Amino acid sequence: MQFYRPEYFKPHELVPPEVWEKYKHKGDDFIWMFFRPELLFSLDWIRKIHGPRTCNNYIWGGQREESGLRLHTATGASMSQHKLGAASDSVGSTPAEEIRQAIIDNPWFVGYQYITCLEVGPDINWLHFDVRNWDKKAHGILLVER
Repeated sequence: MQFYRPEYFKPHELVPPEVWEKYKHKGDDFIWMFFRPELLFSLDWIRKIHGPRTCNNYIWGGQREESGLRLHTATGASMSQHKLGAASDSVGSTPAEEIRQAIIDNPWFVGYQYITCLEVGPDINWLHFDVRNWDKKAHGILLVER
């Protein structure tokens, strides 16, 4: 997949405040280069199908700052897909479990085709998915217990 410009997300929704402040003057397309196009494509489709999702909301005074790209942080694993521009966490009106189940049930649907990993667990009320290099055809979607 080549360069992808999301229809439903702005860069500040996917980068932490320090990255937004440092690079916003360079324009949206510069910031989109930090992300795998498959991630951005999948985010748009999840929004089209399941309604609005919120990743980072600090720009509006919220607390979420690390739901997309994570750079200089102790949050998550040292080689987290978030640090590679290949993962997102989001919340919205559609329950995360409902979306996870739709992805699991329809892994090759056009809007889910690039999703290779989901975080699962009884207390996860957010949707984490990523587009890591994983052989989904051979092994199915990787389900990571949290």
